[in-house]
Amino acid sequence: PRIGSGPTMSAPRSRVISVASPSSPAPQASQPLQAPPPAAAVSAVTALRERAAARQRATAWVLGLCLLVGIWLSLSLGAVRLSPEAVWAALWGDTGSVAEVIVRALRAPRLLLAATAGAVLAMSGVALQALFRNPLADPALIGVSAGAAVGAAFVTVLLPAILVGAGGTAGAAVLGASVDASSVISVLAPLAAFAGAVGAAWVLWRVAAHGGQPQVARMLLAGVALNALAGSLVGLALHAADAHGLRALTGWMLGSLAGSTWRTVAAPVALALAAIVALGRT
Repeated sequence: PRIGSGPTMSAPRSRVISVASPSSPAPQASQPLQAPPPAAAVSAVTALRERAAARQRATAWVLGLCLLVGIWLSLSLGAVRLSPEAVWAALWGDTGSVAEVIVRALRAPRLLLAATAGAVLAMSGVALQALFRNPLADPALIGVSAGAAVGAAFVTVLLPAILVGAGGTAGAAVLGASVDASSVISVLAPLAAFAGAVGAAWVLWRVAAHGGQPQVARMLLAGVALNALAGSLVGLALHAADAHGLRALTGWMLGSLAGSTWRTVAAPVALALAAIVALGRT
């Protein structure tokens, strides 16, 4: 029809629909800006850190003083009591007196070995706690010490029954020469104890770790089980040992510094320093 004739018809309105492109970023809700912590909170945290550092310094000074007192007591007291002047003269003098022999040849090597053993025990405890990421990881609690005792018991009790014949010498067919059994045991016992401790730690890690992360409950339960198993093995070794083996194993488990000399102390001190430096770097 012509324009203007007939009923008025309105043209259809076009609808424009805007579609957001996939590359356009989605609208994000505005996040409120976090205000910086007030000066009072910062000063409080700083004060807490300073107090903690002061406590650590005070603890270090107290422990250092206790160490010096322990050194003086270990060099002075014993079957023969020595005055501080006699100890000083024996350490730095060259008089050839009895006090010099007592201090230099007997007490000083034992003191050095005891200090080295204490330092290594402290570092090993820290390393074990860092390995399992748990402050409850104590060597005596999780079975590592018991594993070391099993290794030492094997060498001290079972090795003489296998290698040692009559007369207290090792068989020439095994070692190639007549060797004193006590010297062989004194060398192999620390190595066997170390191997037993490493084996117990490896078993504990395999049992306690789940997804590469050790769990506290598994670690404690596995440690209790390892302690029970190792304790039974050590008890069996004590039951099967003769009088000499029983005394040797009991003495090893209790520990002693009686046989310390400058020659026997050199190797443990060197190994301890190397271990402390290696653990400090890691």
